[in-house]
Amino acid sequence: IALSDKKEDIAHIFRFVGMLDVLCSIAILRERLPYWCHPASVSGKGLHTQAIYHPLIKGCVANDLSLSNKSALITGSNMSGKTSFIRTIAINLMTAKALNTCFAHRYEMDLSFQLYSVIHTEDDLLEGKSYFFKEAENVKNALQQGESGNCLLIFDELFKGTNTIERIAINAATFSKLADAGNIVLASTHDFELAEILKDKYDLYHFCETVTNDKLSFDYTLKPGVVKEGNAIRILELCEYPEDVVDTARTIANKKG
Repeated sequence: IALSDKKEDIAHIFRFVGMLDVLCSIAILRERLPYWCHPASVSGKGLHTQAIYHPLIKGCVANDLSLSNKSALITGSNMSGKTSFIRTIAINLMTAKALNTCFAHRYEMDLSFQLYSVIHTEDDLLEGKSYFFKEAENVKNALQQGESGNCLLIFDELFKGTNTIERIAINAATFSKLADAGNIVLASTHDFELAEILKDKYDLYHFCETVTNDKLSFDYTLKPGVVKEGNAIRILELCEYPEDVVDTARTIANKKG
């Protein structure tokens, strides 16, 4: 009974202790980081980062990205760092909004932007939805979210479950519409044709690798422009696929290129 009249005061105390706990946790996190910064909220469709990194990747290679009134299309071979990089940008927006902390020397964008991502879609056997259908639903939600602009939208190799012609067409239409609506889009892709279609609305970047002593080596460094050589056949060769399979695949790829 004595406490029943103190419920509001007790709630204030719990909130105060909770806030102290959060502040202490943030302070400890910052102390353990190699470096960090406060995010800077700037108006307009822009994103500027310096030495940004993923906090959960040990020895993560830091990268810079600067977008002004454009989005970014990122090409690159398998395992080169495309997905990790776009996730890095997204995670930093989340921590900027929640913790006033970014894993970078500089992180500037309009912090009122909302985050929406379509990464690692899975089929839904219980609902009888294929991988493509589930991804189509997720992208439709992204289009609805980005209809009024002010969103950071993250897409990783969309519509792998359909043929090349339709995949490129759908991606081009989707990415163009979202960019025109005043959003910032970061999209990774293996489809080099998208770069030519979207070059007026998207800045083009890539990741790549080198082959040394029959081993693939990645520097995980973001570079301007488009990479037009993949490493899939080379990976099959390093995995000791039958030589005739590798040679035939390379011959067919060279003719298509």
